[in-house]
Amino acid sequence: MRKALGVMLAAIATISASLAVAPVVGAVEEAAKKQDPFADMKQIKLDATQGRIAILQASVSCITAATNHEQAKLCEEKERGDMEAFQQRIKGRWEALKK
Repeated sequence: MRKALGVMLAAIATISASLAVAPVVGAVEEAAKKQDPFADMKQIKLDATQGRIAILQASVSCITAATNHEQAKLCEEKERGDMEAFQQRIKGRWEALKK
């Protein structure tokens, strides 16, 4: 059980670290494309979709590694929190695009 929990936490940490880099890369790309509003909108939509997929894949890995209900519930709570935080970042990008 401890081994599964350790694997699960390592997977979550890896995914969380990769998600933290995505906004920086997206911000650089966004600055380079200021001339074309469609390109900016398209990039935000792509980043949003890819981010949601990454969060869901991390959740699948976490739930797969779970060995009991409590661990699975923690995975679901983590997914929900990550998704809410990610949606807030995307919302900020949309609002910045409108200005």
